[in-house]
Amino acid sequence: MRFDFTGKVAVVTGASSGIGAATARLLASSGAALVLVGRDAGRLHEVAGTSPDTRDAVAVAVDLAEVGASGEVARAAADAFGTVDVVVHCAGLLEMAPVADVDPASIERMWAINARAPMLLTRSLAPHMGDGSAIVFVSSTVAHVGFGSYAPYSATKGALEAFARALAVELAPRTRVNVLAPGFVATPMLTDQYPARPASSRGSSRGRRSASSAPARTSPRASSRCATRSRAAT
Repeated sequence: MRFDFTGKVAVVTGASSGIGAATARLLASSGAALVLVGRDAGRLHEVAGTSPDTRDAVAVAVDLAEVGASGEVARAAADAFGTVDVVVHCAGLLEMAPVADVDPASIERMWAINARAPMLLTRSLAPHMGDGSAIVFVSSTVAHVGFGSYAPYSATKGALEAFARALAVELAPRTRVNVLAPGFVATPMLTDQYPARPASSRGSSRGRRSASSAPARTSPRASSRCATRSRAAT
C-alpha cells in the first residue's frame, strides 16, 4: 500500500515507539515532513534519522500529560513548517488493574494521556490546519468490547472516540477526522503488561488468547486515513 505525502506536514505523537514510530517512518518514506512527539528524545531522534531528508523531521520531547505541552508542540510545528496537514494521535498509556484495586492516580494518568492530551493538542494545532487536512485518533477495540482489568483504560478510549465523532462534525469539510481502533498490537505499552507470555499469545484477560499484530501492520491503516484519496472517509 503506497501513499504520496509529498509536501505535507505530519504531527505524530507517541512517535518514539510502537504504532507511532511505525506510522512516522511510513509517512516519511511517503514524502511527509514530520513533527515527532514523545518523551524519549533519544528514540525520537532515531526515528527522525530514518527520514529521507533529516531537515524535514523535527523532534519535540515533551510529556503530553502536562497541560502546556500541546502549545509547545504547536509552536514547534509552526516555527519549523508554518502549517500542519496531518495529525496522528498515537500516544497512549495502559495500566491494568481490576476496578477494586485501581489506584485513582492511575486513572488520572491514563485520562491525561489517552483523552485530555489529544483534545488539547488538537485545539492547539487546529488553527494551523487548512483545507484537505486530516486527523487520526488511535483508539482500541477495548472501547467496543469489554475486557477484565481494562475498565478505566477502556473508558478513556471511549471518551476519545466520542470526542472524535463530535470533532468530525465541527471541523468538516476543512479537516477529516477518523478513528483507528486496532486490536492487540505488540507495542511496549502492551507487551510490558504481559512479560511472561510470548507476543504471539498475549491478549485478552478473559481467558481467550488473541494473536497480537505488529505495529508495521497497523501504520498503513493510520496513513490511509490521512491520504488525500481517502477524502470521502470520515
